[in-house]
Amino acid sequence: GLVWQHAIRRAGGQLGCVDACARYGVGSLVNSFAPAHLGDVTRTVLLLEALPRGARYRIVTCFATVQATRTAIFVGLLASALLPRELTPLAFLPVALVFVIRRSSWQLITLSLTSSCLKIAAVASVLAAMAIPSPLHAAFVVVPALELAALLPLTPGNLGLASAAAAGALATGGLASSEAVEAGIILHAVQMVAGVTYGGAATLIFLARLGAVRRGAPNNGQASRRHLLRRLPRPVTDRRSEARIRAVDVEGSPGHAASATRAPRP
Repeated sequence: GLVWQHAIRRAGGQLGCVDACARYGVGSLVNSFAPAHLGDVTRTVLLLEALPRGARYRIVTCFATVQATRTAIFVGLLASALLPRELTPLAFLPVALVFVIRRSSWQLITLSLTSSCLKIAAVASVLAAMAIPSPLHAAFVVVPALELAALLPLTPGNLGLASAAAAGALATGGLASSEAVEAGIILHAVQMVAGVTYGGAATLIFLARLGAVRRGAPNNGQASRRHLLRRLPRPVTDRRSEARIRAVDVEGSPGHAASATRAPRP
């Protein structure tokens, strides 16, 4: 949600932190039960409402930066899992390259990097709770597998695909098949619970804020009209100005012109 908020502000829109996270969470709730990335479509529509009509094209570069950062992170994770541990720092070269190319968007890149790091930490925590050996190193393999599985959302909530991808990633890392399948199912269950919990709370907040805005819309309209009326120019009330206007009208009247041109009597 914070990544979206920063991208929308860079594109010229106005969106608060709570509002951005609430709209993003609505999409997370939809993704938990619907296939084909319908949640992503929902959150995109809700979040783009904060942009002016002529500024929506500006957010394309922000999306490109975010996707480039995420791709560099997952390539680095796969490289760190395949390379020897002595060469693990080389896996972060793609992220450093994105920083160099898009220096002006360093805040957006930092937010994207933070989001991915939090996801890795969450997966590593779940694996550590299941007593998986080297949970952080295993998370470096599981997170890219989950992201690849999310590209093919054939089932509601990606049911079955996410757990199979996580189990396959753990099995390739040397874990027994039975333990890998169990870990994959638990990981997907935790992911579902987190998505439903966050998405449900965010949807309630979004609906509450939407109802408050609709109830306050007439009052806001009346206040704006009163503000415009105050800014209108007031009528001239100065007595001197009124006297001058009347004198000009009298002098410019047809009767006054006729009397002025009338010949004097002998």
